[in-house]
Amino acid sequence: MAGISFYRENTDNHPVRTVVKWCVDILVVISVAVILVSQIFNTIRVNGRSMEPVLAAGDRVLMSRIKPSLIAPDRYDIIVFTPDGDDTRRMIRRIVGLPGETVLISDGMILINGRPLADAISGAITIAGVAENEIELGRDEYFVLGDNVNSSEDSRFAHIGNIKEEEIEGTVWFRYAPLDRLSPVK
Repeated sequence: MAGISFYRENTDNHPVRTVVKWCVDILVVISVAVILVSQIFNTIRVNGRSMEPVLAAGDRVLMSRIKPSLIAPDRYDIIVFTPDGDDTRRMIRRIVGLPGETVLISDGMILINGRPLADAISGAITIAGVAENEIELGRDEYFVLGDNVNSSEDSRFAHIGNIKEEEIEGTVWFRYAPLDRLSPVK
């Protein structure tokens, strides 16, 4: 008695059918990739010079859309957020202060809980803004700075302020354009 099989081997090796099967397979893979990218990732174009030298104006990056409530962002992560929930205005900055910490900018240095954060930026911070007085972050707030700290609009300015968790759209993790700068973003 022959075994029962749910898979019937294809004995038709006609070249046209083989090409059609390959095309269907490729279309299925492309469709799955497009769905994944549109649901889990988002593409963002960098505007301005606030994140130089890491990200330059015109760079295109992939942002993970996984919400902070599922995976909390960490210090030095680069995030995309909408200040005050303004969906027409997206900003990209680096997290330096985490929920529950205190932030102070004094003598050109950023202090987290009273200790210098030496590796956060290069060069002295010339504008302390609202951080010239110690800021205590709430349990759902982050303090962000641009890498080009002396040419950046960030948490030091009252109209931006501390970034609430619900304002964070996601984390930047990969630059895909221009091709000569293709790389993970750190």
